[in-house]
Amino acid sequence: MLEDLAKMSPQADWSHLPNEHRPRCEQCGLTLVSRGKQSRWLQRCGGHRIEIERTDGTCPQGGQGIFPLEKEWERDGSDLTPHAQEGLVRLAPWVPGEQAAKLLQALLGVQVSKASARRVTLQAASAVVQDWETEANHLKHDLPEASPGAEKHVMSADGALVPLVGGGWAEVKTLVIGTVKTNKAGEPQMQDLSDWSRLTDGPGFEKATLGETPRRGLENAHAGAAGMDGAEWLQGVIEYHRADAVRLLDCPHAAEYGSARGEAV
Repeated sequence: MLEDLAKMSPQADWSHLPNEHRPRCEQCGLTLVSRGKQSRWLQRCGGHRIEIERTDGTCPQGGQGIFPLEKEWERDGSDLTPHAQEGLVRLAPWVPGEQAAKLLQALLGVQVSKASARRVTLQAASAVVQDWETEANHLKHDLPEASPGAEKHVMSADGALVPLVGGGWAEVKTLVIGTVKTNKAGEPQMQDLSDWSRLTDGPGFEKATLGETPRRGLENAHAGAAGMDGAEWLQGVIEYHRADAVRLLDCPHAAEYGSARGEAV
């Protein structure tokens, strides 16, 4: 089936197309020059290999080889099919690269090395971050009308230290947004949770989360609350997205601050 999809795509063989319909270089915009067809072997479920034939192109200015079909499939140059690549990218955030590779082989029968698992996941994550940044920059200059929002919204944010490749630690910040609804017992509960994480500083995190808050309609909610500790960057997040939110200091940090004040007295 994948071979048939490749043959049906106009990006598989575009050498016969007129210049105005040919793919263009993403860097300079010039029409690509065809270098003929080349074959590529891909792994599909069960470890079976399939051969895909597609037209290779080059930028007339830079001479870099480009395969428009792989751009269309959002592939990264690995030998994984789009389905296998998606499976790997979904597994890797939950477990280390080596374990993700073993799970992929157990579930789909596709073999991939630890290094490849890390590289494919990093490239996919970089693409997602680029999309987030593009959306956030667009919202800063042309802010569309936010979603209607719920009657009551609650947001919470915090940071967690994570180990970095090559040593050292860094803080990843996460924002969680939910709606407040009442259950059958009449008790308020948080529902419809969504989260957004980035490795950045406080001001960078405020701008990065612009992609999520309008989608959830945070500014249009009739009432808002923010449950988090008293860190300065967290107060900046509240001020940036919903300055009128009722600020709730979570119990563990409230006890910690109270204890510290008691010891000081």
